[in-house]
Amino acid sequence: MLLFIIIAVLIQIPVIQNKIVHFATSFISSKTHTRVEIKNINISFPKTVVIEGIFLEDIQKDTLFFAGKAKINITLYDLISSNIAINSFALENANINLYRTGNDSLFNYNFLLKAFSDTTTITTNPKSASKWTFSIIKASLKNIRFRYDDAFGGMNVTAVLGNLESKMDKTDITKSIYSIDELQIERLKAYVQMNKPANAVTKKSESILPVIIGKNIEINNSDFAYTDGINKKSVIAAINRFEIKDGSADLQKELISFDKI
Repeated sequence: MLLFIIIAVLIQIPVIQNKIVHFATSFISSKTHTRVEIKNINISFPKTVVIEGIFLEDIQKDTLFFAGKAKINITLYDLISSNIAINSFALENANINLYRTGNDSLFNYNFLLKAFSDTTTITTNPKSASKWTFSIIKASLKNIRFRYDDAFGGMNVTAVLGNLESKMDKTDITKSIYSIDELQIERLKAYVQMNKPANAVTKKSESILPVIIGKNIEINNSDFAYTDGINKKSVIAAINRFEIKDGSADLQKELISFDKI
């Protein structure tokens, strides 16, 4: 208990927090051989962590991820019982850039998975389910730019999000069930384009498509465009105000229902 109290006190000191920043960036950079920067970190033990000026580049020296500010409130005690419980998560002024070329099946973030994967061979039952659980209650996103350019799979997505506020009711990743209590989206401009994939051989996915439940969903002042270059179809939508009450979408069974739209 005394050691726990000492750590809790030391972690509040700015000098100690700066050393944590230096250690984290140096460790990730040495593992990935890419540029990693964190401008500032503020840890309010035992729940809240605020990180400012996060920058991570890929091996092509392109920006993979940048965020002006990220704030997470997590229940650290639940980690002991293999439970990642995020009370709130906020992200501001972020730029996310994901892509893969037509002659490469790996995305530009694959180097992270390779760098931090365990190289030790362990014999396990592949069908055994993970004991870890994940839940998030509140999420807030402001001024987010997202680019997903999949030339190999034939899909291109660009999106600019002004503001998103959400409150989750239930998150079950193993059963792919996501229940949303409240979701409000403001000033979303999204463009989706489907093209012929570079790799014509496709395998049927064995993953379960999600079930999404929303009690109150609002989308305001947003624009959406979808283009299918294969079947020559397109959809363009300008949304002033869109609202759904008590809606659900079972993508696996292709069933959609709602109380009010």
